[in-house]
Amino acid sequence: MATTLSVEATESPAWARPAGYGLLGLLALVMAMTMPVLFVLILLVLILVSMWVHSPRDGTTIITFALLPLMLVPANFVIEALGAAGTPPTIIGLGAMWWWLQSKIVPNSGLARSDQPIRWALLALWLGLMTGYATAYTRPLSGFEQRSTDRHILLYLAMTGLCLLAADSITTRHRLDTLLRRIVGLTTVLSMIGIFQFLFSFDISTALRPPGFVPLDETFSGFGIDRNQFTRVAATAGHPIEFSAVVACTIPLALHFAFYDTHRSTLARWGPLVILGFALPMSVSRTGFLSLAVVAAVMLPTWDRQKRVLVGGAAIAGSLAITVIVPGLLGLIRDSFFLGSTDNSITGRTNDYALVSRLIDERPLFGRGFGTFIPVDYFVLDNQWLLFILEIGIFGMLLFIAFVITGICLARGARRRAVDPSTRHLGQALTASIACNVATFITYDVMSFRIAATLLFISIGASAALWRLVREERGELAAPRRRRFARL
Repeated sequence: MATTLSVEATESPAWARPAGYGLLGLLALVMAMTMPVLFVLILLVLILVSMWVHSPRDGTTIITFALLPLMLVPANFVIEALGAAGTPPTIIGLGAMWWWLQSKIVPNSGLARSDQPIRWALLALWLGLMTGYATAYTRPLSGFEQRSTDRHILLYLAMTGLCLLAADSITTRHRLDTLLRRIVGLTTVLSMIGIFQFLFSFDISTALRPPGFVPLDETFSGFGIDRNQFTRVAATAGHPIEFSAVVACTIPLALHFAFYDTHRSTLARWGPLVILGFALPMSVSRTGFLSLAVVAAVMLPTWDRQKRVLVGGAAIAGSLAITVIVPGLLGLIRDSFFLGSTDNSITGRTNDYALVSRLIDERPLFGRGFGTFIPVDYFVLDNQWLLFILEIGIFGMLLFIAFVITGICLARGARRRAVDPSTRHLGQALTASIACNVATFITYDVMSFRIAATLLFISIGASAALWRLVREERGELAAPRRRRFARL
């Protein structure tokens, strides 16, 4: 007769699991305090491995891999062996470009093959960039200028790859929302770093230097720039201005998920928005509030009275809280808008315009050469539009404007076509995010800062993906070409 052995399962005590989690948390805290670089590296590896195992192999996952080091590794750090262009987001973006190209060649690769206006807009943009690149070699170039123009080509190629991957490889609304939620989440982490820097006057970003990375400029730091008695913070961004612009441009997306992610808890929905709102003034930058005004101008007309009252009340409560926690901060930012000629940051910009005008007159149509206006050789030009005219001329600048307008039209087109309130609101939120980013072109050289520039291209790609998904839902893929573009 066969005998059966049975082993009686023993249940763990009720306190065992909480105690285990507590010990694990304590171990993580000790490691974070004693070995911050190793802790961050292990945490980043665990996040990447978990995402790769549990996430679909699509554009959302690849773009997230680019966003993680873009947001969490300080902008001044690059991979030593690869130089100024040797950043993980650039490498991943170039890989995304290669993936998109080979997927277009191989049939049934999973990429959308329907008509997509953003491809034509990018093709036109690259016509302007390559014209500027060719123009650079019509005059003698220094070795530094040659390396700079080549590096700019690689950076724009990487951002183009991320934009195309977002536009063509995101196949469901769920995956698009996942990507945008991750942008909000990572910007929230960026904001938390900035808040920590401001409250404790300690640059925690120095602890986020991964092994094998070196500072691009030993003398540069986005932390420690003073305005009156306040220290301006940049978190891992390249400058406080970029930090404020990135936070402001993410607020429309955070608002969207706060309104429409009703399946999540109140803390998960509104917490990121509160953190973003608190971090914005800590950059002590006018640019952030200019961006916020653009967001309000785009979003408010589309809201009903309930949303306006809710957001207005939250803004008033947040302003009062910041005034109590950091007295004088909001007053300083308010007064900075009225300083005029007494503000060195304003006069420093306007004093350069006469020299810029003379340089533009030399080559107005096609510019002096893409990526050749180097601040070390010339001066810092805090105006991206003027920098475009200097480097790629009026021709290239107009093609870039066409690229941005195409992205805005796609987001607005998705809003007009959609019936679902959530989709309509997301289209308007993407419109506000793009417009907010472009509005800052008059206050600093946006495309020289990697976080802001990359998020602009990804936002435009996300708008193209939303436009395509709405068309698929409405069954418009077979519509005649003339009518499809007429409804853009």
